[in-house]
Amino acid sequence: MNQQIRISLTDEVQGVLEYLKKNKYPILSYPEIIRVVLSQEVSKEIESTKGSEIEKSNSEPSSDELMALAQDAFYVNDKDEVEYFESDAKKPFTF
Repeated sequence: MNQQIRISLTDEVQGVLEYLKKNKYPILSYPEIIRVVLSQEVSKEIESTKGSEIEKSNSEPSSDELMALAQDAFYVNDKDEVEYFESDAKKPFTF
């Protein structure tokens, strides 16, 4: 199910996007920054619900469990979805 979200570029929204681009995501465009931030919020929500299941087992989550949580939270089967890897963040920022 694909849905579009329309966000008005008010001064406040533009200020936040500029801050995030300057300080956290210099290689991403505004739409990509919005996707990343939204996916992080979804990740937190999913982690809190699935995390409680892991806590019930009274054991430290394995790396496989953590990867599954992250994958479930980030990949939403969007046809325009962009995958980011750690190597992407290491690219030098040039004008």
